[in-house]
Formats: sequence, structure tokens, C-alpha cells
Amino acid sequence: MGQCGITSSKTVLVFLNLIFWAAAGILCYIGAYVFITYDDYDHFFEDVYTLIPAIVIIGVGTLLFIIGLIGCCATIRESSCGLATVSFHSFDLKNCIADAYSMCI
Repeated sequence: MGQCGITSSKTVLVFLNLIFWAAAGILCYIGAYVFITYDDYDHFFEDVYTLIPAIVIIGVGTLLFIIGLIGCCATIRESSCGLATVSFHSFDLKNCIADAYSMCI
């Protein structure tokens, strides 16, 4: 009976980390698409700040991928230190997104 709760919680955590990986892949694709789309427009590269949003999107996607990878490894190995790290960084990332959204409003 006790194994059912552990197995289901592991399954949910792995599924959530797979969602992190999917989000990371989508963000990296969007950032790369911006770079590829504006590759032919040389006048955009005259301005230094044109492609900074694309770089930020790729950076956030990479961070999400790393968090998801650590989360999957920590879930499978049942590492309390790894799970605490993922929990902290997920909370920190959520706060950064909320702050950026509040600055836009």
C-alpha cells in the first residue's frame, strides 16, 4: 500500500519535468527562429539591442532544460538535495517571471 503513493508521486514529478523539457524546447526553438528569420536583414544588426530578447529566450530555455534534467535525475534517485535544488530554482524562476510581468503592466 505504501509503495503506491511513492510511485504515483514519482510519476507526477517526472511528468512535470517532462513539461519543463517541452517548454525549454519550445523556447529554444522560438529564439533560434528569431535568429534565422532576421539573418538576412543586416540593418537590424546595426542596433546592438535588436537580438537581446532572442538571447534571453534561449537562455531561459536552457535554464529550464537544466532544471528539468536535475529534477528527473533527483526524482529517479530519490535525492532530497536534488529535489530541494529543483524546488528552489523553480520557485525562483516563477518569481522572476512574475516580476517581469508586473514590470510590463
